[in-house]
Amino acid sequence: ICAPAKDGVPLNATVKLNEYITTHTYAGPGNYIISMEDPNRNNGVINIPNSINQSFYIESLLVIPTFGSGNNNSPILSFLPIDNGCVSQCFFHNPGAYDIDGDSISYELTNCKGSQGLICPGYTLPSSGGGTLEIDSLTGTLTWCNPQFQGLYNFAIIIKEWRLDNSGSYSMIGYIIRDMQIDIGNCNNVPPHITFSNIDTCILVGTTLTNTINANDTNGDIISLYAN
Repeated sequence: ICAPAKDGVPLNATVKLNEYITTHTYAGPGNYIISMEDPNRNNGVINIPNSINQSFYIESLLVIPTFGSGNNNSPILSFLPIDNGCVSQCFFHNPGAYDIDGDSISYELTNCKGSQGLICPGYTLPSSGGGTLEIDSLTGTLTWCNPQFQGLYNFAIIIKEWRLDNSGSYSMIGYIIRDMQIDIGNCNNVPPHITFSNIDTCILVGTTLTNTINANDTNGDIISLYAN
């Protein structure tokens, strides 16, 4: 146990955030796997049989390149890997990834992993009776239309970073795996509908970008909008 021991930061009644920090110096350029394994997943995950007895495993590939600046920072994910959705309603989630080095980012669905980094036995995407699940490879938005059964589900997203090498080609210089949990409930809420001009826009440093965002809610709920 690392000292001083902490009990985590409560995010809500059932979830705590634990942060583990250490420092490691690598010998030089190369490819390095950073991984973490926890003995047990939550109980009752629908698409992972016997989930309480299966391990939780995530990893990152860190590439310290020999081209460019030689520096590499992994993408940072703005939003937590827990979310809620409703039966028979489209579910959307975006990890909010950005890269401080300016590297390009792509997204793919991948398998949830367990002991020793192997695929969790019996893991499946809920395609049978569970709606259509896909991820936009450029924006990272996960769309599930429409989940048919309530309960807990686990999904994994591999987020890759790309950089131009000396030959002018894009090379993958690392990835991180996000393993997230979605709680699908039997609820009647319809997400707000948001409209805005989402055309990619280039602006100069120090200048202002102005855009109008409109939102309406069919349930008549109060809407708060904020940028991240």
